[in-house]
Amino acid sequence: MIGLQPNVPMAGLDYAKYEQLRGRQIELAETEINKLPTADRQLPILVILPESPMNFMYNDDREFQQFIGDFARRNNVSVLFNSAEPDATNGKYFNSAVMVGPDGREAAQYDKIFLLPFGEAVPSPLDRIVPGFVGNFSYGREYDILPVGDAKAGVMICFESHFGQLSREYVAGGADVLIEMTNDGYLGPTPVLRQHLANAVFRAVETNRPVLRVTNVGVTAYITENGQVLDAAPTYQEATRVWSVSKSDGSQTFYVKYGDWFAWLCTVVTLGLVILTFLQGRKPEL
Repeated sequence: MIGLQPNVPMAGLDYAKYEQLRGRQIELAETEINKLPTADRQLPILVILPESPMNFMYNDDREFQQFIGDFARRNNVSVLFNSAEPDATNGKYFNSAVMVGPDGREAAQYDKIFLLPFGEAVPSPLDRIVPGFVGNFSYGREYDILPVGDAKAGVMICFESHFGQLSREYVAGGADVLIEMTNDGYLGPTPVLRQHLANAVFRAVETNRPVLRVTNVGVTAYITENGQVLDAAPTYQEATRVWSVSKSDGSQTFYVKYGDWFAWLCTVVTLGLVILTFLQGRKPEL
């Protein structure tokens, strides 16, 4: 897999700048593809673009379909990118991860399930009076798993790395690897970049699956099943990373099998002890 950290600015993107930055991402990807040994180029290659402020709209933009399809066919690769995709049920859009195969056609799509409150979706009934910071997207409804050669991948889009439930569903459904696509450019060069990275470490350890984290401005990195952060790219710089993935042995961790029941049990016990302590404190003295 080839992960791109393009360092796209969060503002000032007119159409000329958009075309320039889009072409630059393809240039970075092709540079890494050409570096691969000839034998490796015969294996399935996936190019991953991060969640980005460039606002791709694959379904609605015929020119972009041609652009990304030509790149995929020319290099015999699949491409995974962030896109706003229409929800036919309500006229809104999903915040989606779209995969285009080596034949230049759409191969898979995942629609973001856990949307950022008041950023990407406003809870009802406030959605009629309060606008979302980024938009008012539809909630995804399926835990779609994407093909990556012989392996399978589950995708987390940005904020979704906070939720163990999502990665658990993926691995229970057969995912061998987790891919996180994120854009923390709006946060600035703050400790939050590292804090967001830390969420992905938990997802890797909980599921015993590697996490391939591909970001716009950082921190792009490979996280092992044991939670080690490897090959981290410097923040706010262009960077590319090349990783390999393979099928897992299919084993499932305690968390994947049973979820958060232990945490809920601890919560119930704690509340019980608090209530018991409160009642004992009010017991009248004899």
